[in-house]
Amino acid sequence: MAQLELTPKANWGRKILLVALGLALLGNYLRGTQLPVDVSGLSPLILFRISQLGVGLATIKILFIDANSWRFKAGFLAMSLFLYYVGSNAHLLDIFFYFVILVAAKDEDYRWLLRCYLIEVAVIMLSLALLTFGGILNDMTMVRPGGTLRMSFGSVTPSDFAAHVFHWLVAYFCYRNFKLSWIEYLVSLVATWGVFRFTGTRLDLILMAVTLVLAVSYPKLKKLINYLDGWSLGAIMLVYLGFNLAMNYLFTPEWTWFRRVDELLSHRLTYGQLALQKPLTLFGRYFRENGNGKFNPHQPYFFIDSSFVRLLAMQGILLFTCFVIMLIFLAWRFKAERTYSLLLGLGLVLLSAAIDHHLWELSYNFIFLASLTDNQHFIVKRK
Repeated sequence: MAQLELTPKANWGRKILLVALGLALLGNYLRGTQLPVDVSGLSPLILFRISQLGVGLATIKILFIDANSWRFKAGFLAMSLFLYYVGSNAHLLDIFFYFVILVAAKDEDYRWLLRCYLIEVAVIMLSLALLTFGGILNDMTMVRPGGTLRMSFGSVTPSDFAAHVFHWLVAYFCYRNFKLSWIEYLVSLVATWGVFRFTGTRLDLILMAVTLVLAVSYPKLKKLINYLDGWSLGAIMLVYLGFNLAMNYLFTPEWTWFRRVDELLSHRLTYGQLALQKPLTLFGRYFRENGNGKFNPHQPYFFIDSSFVRLLAMQGILLFTCFVIMLIFLAWRFKAERTYSLLLGLGLVLLSAAIDHHLWELSYNFIFLASLTDNQHFIVKRK
């Protein structure tokens, strides 16, 4: 990876940011693994405190180290309180943690954050896999109808591990500006096949295959993107978002094609519709879920996989509206700055968000961190 210079002026602030990101990411990743179950004394609360420590350091950077105006700091504190309140209502604080790290990364070189993410997530994934093979961690294996064995490599479900690999792959492609050598393509193909072979995750296989196709087609995609403006790209994302919510809300199991789509999506439409049938609130609400590796066989299964449905149903209309505004802003910024690799990364993350619940988890989705960062490295130069 390319060398990044650390200027004296940015030294302390950037070091604190990278430590904060590393701690918040570490706590987030490990809470979704077998470590709290199989390692004595390592409770989910301890891992949560690790994430809190990272967020605390990021807050110190924003308020006392960065040269932010008092208006900026006041706005940051007000938004943080709002996100904390909404997150507390839903018993989900991931979006609050993400926001604090996002603001702390303002004006920093985005490559530093990507590099931290890529190295840390890779080390954690490999370490958990070795601990699993060594018998120190129990592997959460599952069996599909037909006898296919699915492995999780230390994560709570095989799907979670596959989602980690997918997001890591997209992050790496963005870091390389979708310009890969044939060796990198070969390793990516082997990783894609390996993830499907051992986790049996069909949807993540499709997502990783789409990522590889986009990488191969990147030169032509740049020309296509040139014909669209930021508002058009934002509109496309909003149509996609509305389509996803409509599919969940209007799901009719009596219709054959609807039922087949639901089966392909492992009944995500069924549970998404159940969530959207509850009254929507402004500030979010709590849903008692039973699934995602913590299934109680004595209670009916219920888990909201779609990040879009979770955001609207669990964290409320106001926060969902903020999310829509952020999507439009990101589409406009990435297009205006000609950072097309980040725009493709955003599109791939949104594709994944329709089927998984990891949109606001730092150990999965990296792309929102580019909202306020310095993204010059990713600019496509005009010919």
